[in-house]
Amino acid sequence: MINRYLICVVALLISTLSAGLHAAPNMSVHIVAEKEIILTDEQGVETVERVPASEVLPGDEIFYTLAYRNDGTSDARDIRLDNPVPAGTRYVPESAWGDAAEISLDMDTDTDQPAAVRWQVAEVPAGSSGTVGFSVKVE
Repeated sequence: MINRYLICVVALLISTLSAGLHAAPNMSVHIVAEKEIILTDEQGVETVERVPASEVLPGDEIFYTLAYRNDGTSDARDIRLDNPVPAGTRYVPESAWGDAAEISLDMDTDTDQPAAVRWQVAEVPAGSSGTVGFSVKVE
């Protein structure tokens, strides 16, 4: 009787420990680039809609949104997201934003323009998600 009890306790302990060993964050990021277009209905009422930025012209503003998610079984800590400012564009000042993120810009020393946007997120709990983003103007 004691042996069966001891075997069950040991099996439960091993199962619990191995589950803890396999707990890990699993981060994913999805990036979307959009631009705004103005639609006019039959009554002449204009509405602004965001559409994929598959074709852009000089002067167009592109909105980048990065959606991140932790599909893991434990919290992710000290997450850093970097997004370069695409060639042929300029960062729109003060356009960077982010859910509970510390935002910084990596400056290009030759042009004194932002070369990349960086977000530092302290913690993303298991099963949680968030979004960050910024805008650029096409040159």
